[in-house]
Amino acid sequence: MDRELLKAWILFPRLPLDDLDILVVDEMGKDISGAGMDPNVIGFWRREGGPREPDYRTLLVLDLTSKSHGNATGIGMADLTTQRLMKKIDLHATQMNALTSKVLRSARLPISLENDRVALETALDGVPYARHVRMARIVNTGSLETFWATDTVLSELRSKRGMTVDDKPLQLDFNNEGRLLPFPR
Repeated sequence: MDRELLKAWILFPRLPLDDLDILVVDEMGKDISGAGMDPNVIGFWRREGGPREPDYRTLLVLDLTSKSHGNATGIGMADLTTQRLMKKIDLHATQMNALTSKVLRSARLPISLENDRVALETALDGVPYARHVRMARIVNTGSLETFWATDTVLSELRSKRGMTVDDKPLQLDFNNEGRLLPFPR
């Protein structure tokens, strides 16, 4: 492998967790990644097949950025989403992007649910032992410096070099419409 390519691959942003029951992505969009969500972060297998690395068994994406102008290319990599995101999709733009890129599955539509709360509850229903769920939440695949994770993965994160783990528990809170509140700043 070319030395520069190897260096780029080592520096490439990704989550320091390869095995999750659920990954929650607050937003996706063409302004974040040409693929809507970076497949290097969520796993190329979701886009092109192949080995499940990393293995995020349920991918829940909550919203589409306004800068995407309705182009939801990459939505096909998600398992679950919200009706809020679905209402923002310009199907023509999304399908034309998929046809042009020849990645047809990038325009497939995941199951959409009423709101963030219902979507997250549905994802949790698919985990055999929800009390021991391995889950993380990211803002988007371009912003991985800070993320939320369940207690079940904290010891794994503490063992990684260069990781800072804040032990102050954060609860996932929702507003009256069932929308997940943003990360505290």
